[in-house]
This record gives sequence, structure tokens and C-alpha cells, in this order.
Amino acid sequence: MNLARIARLLAGFVLFFSLVQAVPLTFALLEPAGKFAAIDGFLGSMGLGAVVAALLWLAGAGAAPDFRRREALAVVAFAWLLAGVLGGIPFVWSGALPSAVDAIFESVSGLTTTGASVLGAKSTPAIEDLPRSILFWRALLQFVGGLGVVLIFIILLPAMGVTGKNLLASEQTGVNTEVSEPRMVDQSRGLFRCYVVLNVACMASLWLAGMPVFDAICHAFATIATGGFSTRNLSVGAYQSAPIDVICTMFMFCAGCNFAWFVAIARDPTGSGRLLRAPEFQCFFGMVVGGILVTTLSLWLSGAKLPDIEGLRDYGDWWRCLRDAAFNVTSMFTSTGFASADFQNWPSLALAILVLGMLCGSCTGSTAGGIKMLRIAVCAKLIAYHARRFVRPKSVERLKLGGDVVADPVVSAVLAIVVLWIALVGFGTLAFALDHRLDLQSCFTCAASLMGNSGPGLTSVLADENGLQIANAGRINLGPYGSFGDVHAIVKAWGSLQMLLGRLEILTLLVVISPGFWRR
Repeated sequence: MNLARIARLLAGFVLFFSLVQAVPLTFALLEPAGKFAAIDGFLGSMGLGAVVAALLWLAGAGAAPDFRRREALAVVAFAWLLAGVLGGIPFVWSGALPSAVDAIFESVSGLTTTGASVLGAKSTPAIEDLPRSILFWRALLQFVGGLGVVLIFIILLPAMGVTGKNLLASEQTGVNTEVSEPRMVDQSRGLFRCYVVLNVACMASLWLAGMPVFDAICHAFATIATGGFSTRNLSVGAYQSAPIDVICTMFMFCAGCNFAWFVAIARDPTGSGRLLRAPEFQCFFGMVVGGILVTTLSLWLSGAKLPDIEGLRDYGDWWRCLRDAAFNVTSMFTSTGFASADFQNWPSLALAILVLGMLCGSCTGSTAGGIKMLRIAVCAKLIAYHARRFVRPKSVERLKLGGDVVADPVVSAVLAIVVLWIALVGFGTLAFALDHRLDLQSCFTCAASLMGNSGPGLTSVLADENGLQIANAGRINLGPYGSFGDVHAIVKAWGSLQMLLGRLEILTLLVVISPGFWRR
């Protein structure tokens, strides 16, 4: 294990991550003084980051040039861990959050594009009470985490004489049938350009739809990164704007697609038809559209005036049903976590669709989380394959996806990831149950949501004509308008780890913490 080389690469990353904070620091210098010491928070964080970078650089003196897959896995894992800790420093040193556990949870949630927040609870300030510099830092964390911190390395690595192929591969575990470009660095730059273009387009669209400029920037970062951090406690629902809902829905769907498709279409528009016929896209499109239609029908058949944050919402209106269903179903399937309604009051069928979205997620190569549609498609093909073999045990055939044969090692890798994913959701449910104020529904949906980097969970509620009422006064609301702030610190610490496991697709982090990984 080339520890010196790992230290040098991490030093470059920490320095870059610290310098990024100069942007929110500029906001802090320009805004009027308030109850939160944002300037102190960012200056202290940047200073500490510089010290850590210098120590890592010195520790890496005399590093050998060899850089193998084990080193790549270690760099990716430790980069995310360092980013989560360093990203939380401005929150706690500015006084915006009361403890290091809260600050790290908020930072990791932003970097992993989960969108679960500790703000807005009894023990933490409301989102609207924070200065713009802190709000922008939350948004910027999502922007940086959107395509993965690993892309920063791919920009820095050529100057350090290291190729980026192994680093990019260490974040993508499982199956990927897309053809890669001959040069991984060129492909990564294409992905980053696509990412920036989508952010600018989303930002401009939201601003033209009536969203303030600052809010449009922050929400664009959250939408394309499928992060879900908003500048409002009530998320996108605070704007009560149909154009904003439609724009966010469209861009969330785009962010849930494989970004390599956009790069390929930009280079060769004639190949768009072939990419749209890709099995993963068809699975993603079918499940999202099907989920929207079923949820719309469920809401419309209920015909009820369900309580929401602004009062009763009439679901006897089919347009309202379609609008809310399209936004929130797309938000859950793309693991964005935005909300335009307090969907905890929705009928059971609609809630089941949202939970399905938390579990399934979107496409590989996107900024979204979840099991991923390609793995879902492989598992579905595997079930059909074994069903045919059960009827005709002597038949000879190969497992195919989109006309391509799926090799046995790939099938094994997919099954391993899916089993691990489900097991960690189960273990997370037990961990959340340590807080006796959380009911079983909250424990399971929050474990699935954090593992899938989706954001909100579902809390059992009772509703009356006056609005949302938590079923038990001692319960914690972890729904779309709720907060993780009042959850026990141990549970929040586990939640931070679970978000990292979900973002790094489990194996990267698990192998690094195993003793055998460090043996020569």
C-alpha cells in the first residue's frame, strides 16, 4: 500500500476543498452582521483545512509513483470522509448548528446529495433564519458532491502524473453497459461540462419562472445534484408555483438519467434513438411515468381535501393531483428529496409508490442514489431466466440485457450489491429504532431514504381539518417538512455513515475499513 502517494493526493483534495469555501466567505463578507459568525466559521475552516493539507503533503514526502486499485479505493473513501468532516466545520464554528454531530450530518447529507437536514427542529434554527453565506455553502456542498469528489481528482491528477481511470472506477460498483470513451479524463471533462450546462439551464429557468436569483442558484445546484437542500423550510412547496414545479420536475428527471447519455447525444445527435432504447432508460422512464399515473389516480379517487402545510388541499382537482404526483414521485425516484406537498397524508397506495422510488432510485451514471435501475433490470431478467429454466430445465440460453449477454461475474456483483443494500436498510431500521420516539414506519423509511440518498422519511400521522398532527406528541416528524435535528446523536452518527455507504455504493467504504485491505 503506497500510503505516501495516498497522503499527497488527499493533500491536494483538502487544499482544493478549503479554497472552494472562499465563495461563501465572500457572501459572508458582503452580508450584514447577524447572530451567526459566518466569517469566523469559514476562515477557521479554511485555516484548519490548510493545516491538514500541509501535514498530509509532508507525510507524503518521497512518494513512489505507483498507484493501483487499492490506493484508488483508499483515496476515494478518505476523500469523502475528510470532506464530510471539513464541510461541517463552518456550520458548527459559525454557531449555525449546536454540535459537531449535527454539523457533520448536514455536511455529509449535502455532499452525498441526500438532502436530509437537521435544520428546522426544536434544537436547531429554521432554514430561513440562516445567513445567505451558510445557505450557499449548503448548496455548494451538493454541487461538489453531485458528480462525486472523484472528478476533482481527475482534474488535478494529470498535473501529478496519475491517470484517473482507477479513481473513477472506484465510485462505480456493479454493472454498466455503456461504452466508455478511450480516454477516461476526456470523458470526465465531458460529464462535468454537461453538469455545468444543466445547472445553468435550470438556474435560468427557475429565475424566469419567478424564483429570486439567489434561490434559483441554490435550487439549481440541489436539483441537478439531486440533493434536495432548499433555502426554505417548506422546500419547493413554499413557492406554491406551478411553473416552478414543472421546471423542477423536468430537470430532476434529467438528473436521474445517465449523464454519459447526454454527452454522447451532444457529440452525435443521430444516436439519440439508440440511447433512448437502452434497457435502463426504458426501465427508468416506465417506472417514473407509471408511478406518476398510479399516484395521480390514487389521489384523484380519494377526492379528498387533505391537510397540507398551508391548509386543506383539494385533490378533487385532477390537475392538482397530476402536478403533485409528478413532482413528488419524480423527486423520490431521482432521490432528490424535494417536496411540494406534505405527502405523509396521502393514501397508502401513493405512499407505497414513493417508498418504491426511495428503494429503486434512478440510472447508473447519474447523481441519484438507490439500488439503480440497471441492477433492477438485471434482477428482473434473472428472475425471468430462472422461471423459464424451471419450466424447461434442459434449455440452454444466456442471460441478456438489451441484446448483450450479461456475464456471470456481473450478475454476481449485482446480486451482491442488492443483497448488501437491503441488509443495510434492515440494519439501519434497527439503528433508528434505538430512538424510542421513532415509530416503525419512520425507522424503515428513514433507513431506506438515507441509504438511497433520498432525504425525507415517512412519519405516522393523524390529520384533522386544522392540518397535520403527529399521531403522538412525543414523536419526531421526519417527513418532507420535518427535520432530523431532534433525533438522538447516535442515530444521526449512524445516518451519516449510511449516507456515505449509499453514495459510495457500499463496497468502496466496506473494503477500506476491513483489516485485510491494508495487508500487503
